Amino acid sequence: MAFFTGIIEQGVEGLHLDIASIKVDGDTAVEVGTYTLQAPGGAPADTGNYLVQWSRSDQGWVIVNDFIVTDQT
Repeated sequence: MAFFTGIIEQGVEGLHLDIASIKVDGDTAVEVGTYTLQAPGGAPADTGNYLVQWSRSDQGWVIVNDFIVTDQT
């Protein structure tokens, strides 16, 4: 998610995540899906796939790792 935060700080106006699946095994979860970043005016700036690894802690669920793969070549 650090990638998405950085992109939004650079002027991207929106982020849409489409969650395809979430699998939980004990204190670990993996979320997989697609994303669309929106440029000013609403046009897509980038699309791709993402995977987030979550871990359950005393404070709740926290992100351990996140990976993105852009569709841009």
